[in-house]
Amino acid sequence: MKAKIVRGSGFRGVLDYAHKSQSTHICGNMSGTNPKDLAKEFGVARQMREDVDKPVWHCSLALPVGERISDEKWAKIAEKFMEEMEFTSLNQYTVLKHEDTDKQHIHIIANRIGLDGNL
Repeated sequence: MKAKIVRGSGFRGVLDYAHKSQSTHICGNMSGTNPKDLAKEFGVARQMREDVDKPVWHCSLALPVGERISDEKWAKIAEKFMEEMEFTSLNQYTVLKHEDTDKQHIHIIANRIGLDGNL
């Protein structure tokens, strides 16, 4: 499995990309179901720490060419990965799967700022 992690300043752009037509919601701890609602929800914690320039944490995890796994297994992988990266239940996140390339992959979009204001 290959991981690519990027930090960013705006949630809406990455959410628009991740929610393209061929995406499947895998898991997360947010109630929004579209980029606009999720960006608004991410904004709640972001407003607590205006000193943080890059609150967006975006990670894509890709399988080797031709491999496929179930959504349930992807959810377990994403949750374990978040735990290993030291995110807690106070960090908002959503996970979407893409199958638009020869490598099945997921996008984990998380708020580096927790709902308690900690980074």
